[in-house]
Amino acid sequence: MPHREPFDQLLEVLATSKGYAIGDFLMDFFRVTGRSERHGKMLSAFLRGTTVYGVGEVLERLDTVAGQFKDPSEPPYELTTSYLSLKSGHAALTSYAAQKVRDKLLAEQLAAVQSDSGLHVFAPRKKTEPIKLRLSWNTYGAITFKEVQAVLIKHQPLTFNLIQRLAIPECHDPEKNYRYRPPDFVCQE
Repeated sequence: MPHREPFDQLLEVLATSKGYAIGDFLMDFFRVTGRSERHGKMLSAFLRGTTVYGVGEVLERLDTVAGQFKDPSEPPYELTTSYLSLKSGHAALTSYAAQKVRDKLLAEQLAAVQSDSGLHVFAPRKKTEPIKLRLSWNTYGAITFKEVQAVLIKHQPLTFNLIQRLAIPECHDPEKNYRYRPPDFVCQE
């Protein structure tokens, strides 16, 4: 391990500081206010990605290690219980990610149906006709699909990408030993 001595020194400080544990250190390190200039520079360098290890690498390591200490009483990817109330690292980390994605999808949904986005649908009719409760692509034509797709890509990029990834599964060609995701059609296996 390349940073063994400084790491051991930090552990020694944490071990000998009464009532101060790793969680306290991390909360202090990532605090929003009251940082010294030195602390601010170190935190800024890490969050800007100018340190040896980037945030993504640290998150990947945290996820890997947290997966080794799962608490069966706290399920992962929890959407109904706030990640803040979960104490297990694995459950809290996966639930944080799931809840952030859910919140982003809901925000994208709201943006997509704003009047200026172009996703408001109405059924063309004469005033004397009853309102049609069923709309179909035939009502609006094939061009509408492309227009709707453009609106979804613009206002719901995360939603569109996730749905596309789910609708177009990755294929595996065992003879050529590679994986690929066809761009415009669903795989037939």
